[in-house]
Amino acid sequence: MKVCALFEAYQVKVVPHNPFVPMAAITHAHLSAAVPSFLILEYEQMTPLAITPPIKIVNGYIEVPSESGFGVDLNEKEIARNQAKVEHGTYEALWRDRQVFAPTL
Repeated sequence: MKVCALFEAYQVKVVPHNPFVPMAAITHAHLSAAVPSFLILEYEQMTPLAITPPIKIVNGYIEVPSESGFGVDLNEKEIARNQAKVEHGTYEALWRDRQVFAPTL
């Protein structure tokens, strides 16, 4: 927050980097909601079932959960399932599956 305040003082926009992890997206959404100089948050839904409830996007914006903490819980069963696929070389990123992930422009 101190760095963001410094950015605001010098009229520099805040653009958090999201490394394809739902928990990072939620934490950055909370940060972005609290920072006046926020500009944009990159978002790529790689493992949507890793948190519950899943990230909700409304009109192009991540809806920041209002529950205590970050408002989500880790789905350890789903994380372990995907980690096993990574270790066995069978993990296929969700964004590659056009049946599941079909971006609309």
